Amino acid sequence: MWELILQAKAVATELAPPTGIAAISAALVFVLFGWPWRAPRLRKTAVGGVLSASVGFLAGCWWLGVKPQWPPREDQDRLLLVLFPAVIVIELVAALLKPETRNQKSEMGQSDFGFRISDLGNWLPWLLRLVVAAIAGRILLHDSSYIADLSGPGTRQWTPEQTWQILGALAVALAGTWMLLSWLAHREPGRGVPLAVAVACAGTAVILMLSGYASGGPLAMPLAGALVGALAASLVMKGTVPLDGLLGLGVVGLFGLIVIGRFFGELTWTNGALLLFAPLLCWLAEVPLIRRVKPRLRALAGVVLTAVPVAIALALAQQKFVEDSARTSPGSEEPSLEDYMNFGK
Repeated sequence: MWELILQAKAVATELAPPTGIAAISAALVFVLFGWPWRAPRLRKTAVGGVLSASVGFLAGCWWLGVKPQWPPREDQDRLLLVLFPAVIVIELVAALLKPETRNQKSEMGQSDFGFRISDLGNWLPWLLRLVVAAIAGRILLHDSSYIADLSGPGTRQWTPEQTWQILGALAVALAGTWMLLSWLAHREPGRGVPLAVAVACAGTAVILMLSGYASGGPLAMPLAGALVGALAASLVMKGTVPLDGLLGLGVVGLFGLIVIGRFFGELTWTNGALLLFAPLLCWLAEVPLIRRVKPRLRALAGVVLTAVPVAIALALAQQKFVEDSARTSPGSEEPSLEDYMNFGK
C-alpha cells in the first residue's frame, strides 16, 4: 500500500504544473464573472462557472501540449472538439436561461401559451443534456473498429445488437449519474458534489496511465484542477453560487475519459464503473441519521466516501500493471515514474 501511495504521488507531482495552471485559470475567470464585491447576479455567475471550468481545462491541456486535429479522427480529438464543446454550449444555454436575480424569477409571468417563461430554463437544458448523454458514447467510438468495418465488410468487432446494447448502457450510465448528482446538488446546495467529481477525475488520471493510456490519462488532471479552482473562487462570492455548469462539464469529462480509457486503453470495466459511480456515494450522506449533521460535514463525508472506490480502483490498476510488467519483463524491478509516463505510448 505504501508503494502504491508513493507511485501515485510521483505521477501526481509530474502532472502538478498543468493542474495548477488549470486551477489558477479557472479561479481567475470565475472571480471575473462572479464579481464577489457586488450583489450576486445568478445568470452572470452561472456563465462564469461554465467558462471558468472550460478555460481552466483547456489551459491545462495546452500546457500538456495536447493538440487535437480537425477534422477529429482520434478518440481524444472527438472528446475535445465535439463532445466537450457540445456540453459547454448546453451549459451556457442553461446559464443564460437563468433569471438575473432571484427576485426576477418570482416576477416572471405566464406566456400566452399558459406556462411560465422561467420553466423553459428547467426542461430545455435537461432535454439537451439527455441528447448528449444518448450520443456521447457513439461520438467517442465513431469510426473505430468496434462499430466500423475498417478492414473490410464484416470486420467490425461488435454486431449491431451488441452495438445498441453497449451504447445504450453507456447512455443510461451517463444520464443516470448526471441526473442523480444534479438532483443531489440542488437538494443540498454546496460544493461537495462537484468536489467529489474532481476527486474521481484526479484518480482517473493516474488509473488511466496505469491502464495503458498514458497519452489520455493526464487530461483528467487539468479537468480536476479546473473544477477545484472554480470551487475555490466560489468561496469569495456572495450568496448561493450556481454550480450546474461545473458539474455538467465534470461528469461528462469524467465519462468521456473513462470510455476512451476502456475502449482505447486497458481500463477494466470494474475500474471504469468504480470511477464513474464513485461520486454517487455522496447520496449516502443523505440517509436520515447522517442528515442531522451539519451540511458542511455531510459534504465532507460525501467527498471521503467518493475517495474509497477511487482508492480501490487505483489499487486494482496498480496490481494489474505490476502483473503485466512482470509478464513482459521477468525479474524486472518495480515500475518507475518513467514507466508510468511511457506505458501505452
